[in-house]
Amino acid sequence: MNKRKRPGLGALIFLAFVIYFSVTLVNQQKLLDVKKDQYSSLQSKIREESRIYKELLDDFEMIGTDEYIEKIAREKLGMVKNNEKIFVDINN
Repeated sequence: MNKRKRPGLGALIFLAFVIYFSVTLVNQQKLLDVKKDQYSSLQSKIREESRIYKELLDDFEMIGTDEYIEKIAREKLGMVKNNEKIFVDINN
């Protein structure tokens, strides 16, 4: 008679560890992908904040100059110079 050996306890434990590590690996890969997306998002926010910071520094350097006062008067207060004509684009 030819008896087949049944898988022993060691083989079952090994199989359980392989399955456990496979599931853990997949979960860790998903977590890594989420963290990469968060990192990319934070990098783009840092670039945007750096751009805003540079603009604020430029504005800070301009404060008190005639150009700055004129810019604020035009943009914020809607003021114009004497005999100046304003054209409004009605297509926008």
